[in-house]
Amino acid sequence: MFSKIIRISIVLLGLLTLVAPSPVKSQAVETPSAGAFVSIAVSPASLLIGETASVSVTLNNIPVEGYKSAEFTCSYDGTLVEKGNIAITNLFGAEPVTVIHDPQIGTFIVAIAGANTNRALTSGTAFTFSAKGLQPGQSAVQCTARVSQGNNLAINLPSVGTALSIQQSATSPTPFVPATATPGGHEHPTPMGTAIESPTPLPAGSLSGQLLASKPVTVRLLDANQVEVASMLTNPDGTFVMTPPPGDYTLIATALGYLSYQGTFSIADGDETVFPAESMLAGDVDGNNVIDQFDALTIGMSYTSATPEAADLNDDGVIDFLDLELLAENYRQTGPTTGTPSFLSYLRKRPTPIWWPTHRPTKTMIAPVVTSSPTLSPRQTVIAPTNTSLPVATNSPIPNPTQTALPQSNSMQLWHAPGSHDGLNPHEHGDKPPAWADDFSMVNFGHPVIFGGDERSGEMEVTMKHQAFKGVAYRVNGGSSCPVDVYFRYHAASNPMDRAFAFHSYELYMRDCQGGTSFRQGVYWVGYPEFRSQRMSRYNEQPGTILPDGSIAPGRDQFIIGSPDNRDWLGSNGILQTRCEQWYAFAGPHGGEFSITICGATTRFSYDEHLTNYHDMSTWDLTGSTGLGRRFEISLYGPNSPVPTNQPAGWFCALKAPIEDKVEGPTHRPRWTLITNGINGPTACPAGYLPQFTAPTFPNTGINFTIGNTLDTKTFPGDGIVTVPN
Repeated sequence: MFSKIIRISIVLLGLLTLVAPSPVKSQAVETPSAGAFVSIAVSPASLLIGETASVSVTLNNIPVEGYKSAEFTCSYDGTLVEKGNIAITNLFGAEPVTVIHDPQIGTFIVAIAGANTNRALTSGTAFTFSAKGLQPGQSAVQCTARVSQGNNLAINLPSVGTALSIQQSATSPTPFVPATATPGGHEHPTPMGTAIESPTPLPAGSLSGQLLASKPVTVRLLDANQVEVASMLTNPDGTFVMTPPPGDYTLIATALGYLSYQGTFSIADGDETVFPAESMLAGDVDGNNVIDQFDALTIGMSYTSATPEAADLNDDGVIDFLDLELLAENYRQTGPTTGTPSFLSYLRKRPTPIWWPTHRPTKTMIAPVVTSSPTLSPRQTVIAPTNTSLPVATNSPIPNPTQTALPQSNSMQLWHAPGSHDGLNPHEHGDKPPAWADDFSMVNFGHPVIFGGDERSGEMEVTMKHQAFKGVAYRVNGGSSCPVDVYFRYHAASNPMDRAFAFHSYELYMRDCQGGTSFRQGVYWVGYPEFRSQRMSRYNEQPGTILPDGSIAPGRDQFIIGSPDNRDWLGSNGILQTRCEQWYAFAGPHGGEFSITICGATTRFSYDEHLTNYHDMSTWDLTGSTGLGRRFEISLYGPNSPVPTNQPAGWFCALKAPIEDKVEGPTHRPRWTLITNGINGPTACPAGYLPQFTAPTFPNTGINFTIGNTLDTKTFPGDGIVTVPN
């Protein structure tokens, strides 16, 4: 969902208090007399329904030593106010590592840590967000905070809340008393722990040292042939002693969540070799010796839990902003390290855990922080700009490919450049999701565009058919007054394993000329493999064609996969014929129709291949191509289109698993049940249904062939890198 400099934002939304509106007498806001505190400002403080206010959250009276990290737990009345467009400032320096979590309407958490040596040194706004009025009433808006000065100890700060009044009409707001300052906890805590004892006296001919981390450290000793000759855990204070025979050695030290440490040395008989005390660098959660956004992603996904253990970097039993602080200190560092001192030497003392109540998050992912053009929340009032032109879409937004090895823990769900990971063959995923699509997904679902989310057709898509996840970004409706940028995330590959299934997942993001983003997701249907009108080669599309087994082809149904067989590939007398495989996909009137053409198909089609052991690649009839050429058509009809269709307005729900009509023939199609009433957001759909959204500015023409819905053949990067399956 993943420029070489990446700004990380993990959306972490916490526990928010719902405040019932009740008119009370006005009184002054109490401001803390001294010391640091958090304040919240809303402008304007009174709205009409449908209007939007800006909320800023500010850290005041920051001490001279500054704050390395902060965690804000914000609350508002989710029945009255819709939150959106969280934007992080540079209060903690350029490119802070941030986490935003949104488990439920009415609450959210924002965690911020200064990258490397950066920290907040002066008072200022930490982040802003928008608040839209939904119905009349008054809502308290409160953000409590915990901060750290870089010693990995949490300090509770007092906070001063405010209120937002929503009016039915342009009337004077009812006075409301905002929350008063909340007494802080321990504003200047004293680190607690056990003093480090002196290392054990060294025997003659020994190797010793001290490796500092909050986790157990394993020390391994390899000889000149890279054969392990000794291994041990360090003592609680990080010290270790080994007595290897004379020789040349490599020492490797590892700890969960830390970059590895490595050093080489020679030892002679009777030598006392001492490695200097070394602080290992925390943040390598996935263990690939790179501290990056994927490690922060795991912290976000596991926020407030105790697992995975590697993400609990300070080993205090809870994964939170203090762990994010450790990661941020070493952000973009790589291993193995060979002895660079860092602030982590304080971890010789373990911080005292600070308990704080919270709900467990459901899911948290990473996305870039919005800095200049925050995405509109889907229910925000959209004002048409005076200039409705959109940036020109390009055919090849992906940079030149390079072989890319990704970390083991998160690479199965995030876009990456052509390359391999998790033991898979080198493959590619088409176009990278554009920022506006990631922003929409972040605001509404708490993660960027990912593969294999709730819309997946089954676990096999994620585990065995990951290489078939693709994306394409291009512009449609170019022949109309309102062009639309689309990002189509689909699942398709030209091999027997993927052709054997009738349903595949998709997501369709559509940004119209007025900036509104509409969204569809679920599974599309590509016909049943046992029906010969819905699985056939291009050569046999016409009815009456005699098939290899002597039967007569029934002709092509409307939504089928046409893939090349040997005759298509070689042609008569070896003359080149069709080498493209075409998928016609149907996702219901609400979901759209798609044509996906894969040129340079990777395998040749054969009838009844779905009855074979299609998981075994040795049974595939490979063409030698890798399927990098593609062509697309997307249709989502509106009321003023050639196929008049009224798309549901705003949020609605669609049944994930459609009602199947498994009868061969063009009139038999799956049906999706919709829920269109009473759906006020992406979390309102019942189990078994997936949220969909139509922006109020989505054009009445929809997307259709009469005004341009096609991307002609495009070659994706990956030639010379990717292999089959792709």
